[in-house]
Amino acid sequence: MRKPSLIPCVSALVLAFSANLYAKTSAPPKPAVTFQEAQHCRINGTVDYGCFQQKLAQFEQFVLQDDAGWLQKSIVAEALVKTYDALKISSPNDPAVRAKARIFAKANEVLDKSELGEIDDCRDENNPDGCLKTRYCFKEAYIKIKNVLVTNEPERFQAEIRWFDKETKGNC
Repeated sequence: MRKPSLIPCVSALVLAFSANLYAKTSAPPKPAVTFQEAQHCRINGTVDYGCFQQKLAQFEQFVLQDDAGWLQKSIVAEALVKTYDALKISSPNDPAVRAKARIFAKANEVLDKSELGEIDDCRDENNPDGCLKTRYCFKEAYIKIKNVLVTNEPERFQAEIRWFDKETKGNC
């Protein structure tokens, strides 16, 4: 009597595992991963334009569509605008990214010096929004920023407004 061979079973498992691995690697990057990649393209506030240009579409999607924190989106939008200007490149998303960057800058104008200092303290962190919340209880400043977004083109900022609603609930 012959013993059943394990080769077909092992082959099926390898095929299933590799298909699953391919599906995971072909999915778009998560917002946290995209932000980390953008942070690697910024060193101490200096933008590596070539690095940003290589991942331009991914970073634009992050600013325009991804469900990420406000400060993360603000940092990446600012770097994208600097990249557009320095390299004199155009992109179909350029006007939308610039519009968001302008409103993010306008939101910063309502913050006082100590709140702006707190933002600067957290800007280079892996999770600057989390840093603001845990280190400084940034709840009041979040409300100020959200009010700017709500009164200036709120249709562009639905994801951010939802994010602020979630972040301002509860205690620090």
